[in-house]
Amino acid sequence: MIAVAIGEMTWGRVIDKVGLSPALFTGTFLVAGLTSLFLVIHSLPFFFILFFFLGFSRAAIFITGRWYIAVHSLPSERASSMAILIALFSGTRSVSSVIGGAIVDQWGYSPALMVAVLGPLLGGFLFVASLKRLRSSQLEERVADSRSIEEAPLSIRQVIFRFVGIQGIIAALHHFAFSIFLTYMPLLSTQVIGTDAFGAGALFSIQGFVNLLAVIPLARLADRRSKKLFITIGLFGSAGSFLGMAFTNNYPMLVIFVVTFSLSFALFGPAAVALLSESVPKNKQGTAIGMYGVFEDSGMIMGSALGGFLWERWTPLATFLSGSIAAGMGAITSFQLIKEHHPLDE
Repeated sequence: MIAVAIGEMTWGRVIDKVGLSPALFTGTFLVAGLTSLFLVIHSLPFFFILFFFLGFSRAAIFITGRWYIAVHSLPSERASSMAILIALFSGTRSVSSVIGGAIVDQWGYSPALMVAVLGPLLGGFLFVASLKRLRSSQLEERVADSRSIEEAPLSIRQVIFRFVGIQGIIAALHHFAFSIFLTYMPLLSTQVIGTDAFGAGALFSIQGFVNLLAVIPLARLADRRSKKLFITIGLFGSAGSFLGMAFTNNYPMLVIFVVTFSLSFALFGPAAVALLSESVPKNKQGTAIGMYGVFEDSGMIMGSALGGFLWERWTPLATFLSGSIAAGMGAITSFQLIKEHHPLDE
């Protein structure tokens, strides 16, 4: 996550200054090469170093997807477009997890890693095939940007205070709670509720499936209504879900709160990024979205670390209450301080 945070900040700036090509090359061919090294590395220190560089390189694809939608989608369709991107990531991750598990069970880890190389490698070939059209599109964008009144480059600090600011802090609070869910739900379901490993895994399948079904319809509603409203409702929903998880003592109720959290997650994600992009000029989108990603990743890191401390020092109740408090603070901040923006550079 530290590497992803550094990568998102870096690739956002690179895209704004140079264009998509370096980010796409890194997110495809370089990721494929780094993944293949897992087949030959057997040293634990090198294993961690490789994970760092893999996280840094994979961040280029996350930023590229968000940047492309922020720049090319219409304001009335921006949240919906972000939702499609989220659904694609979620769907391919779910499918690849099933395929990877089946390959490992049948043939072992090496064949699974070989298959894992094919995805980014195929993306790289698609990148090369569309390189001519991509360069033409980038040239048009640079000409348009040169006519913009926003020609002066902005520092990272200026981007944070002018564009990301409050929304970045809210994203960090949201992802603090999300990290609690990802990291400590297996422990809650097995050690506290008493389910088996299959029951714990089923909760993540339910969360991913509900999010996949709900994220696009909810994002379309956000485009038509108010993105701020959907952000706030999503955060309040997450706060209530974590409160329920903290106090529940049976599996069916835990499933209900997981479904509620998944719906809340779908309410928040696309609307938040779409609202951010509407406040940022085209030629600053990469930098702003990259910094927003850093806030998200920082929340994930803090949630994992603080959640473990609370679990060991006090109880699981304290861990999930911290997620509820973080989401609640984000909801109140959103309600009080976020303002709807008129789309720029359209």
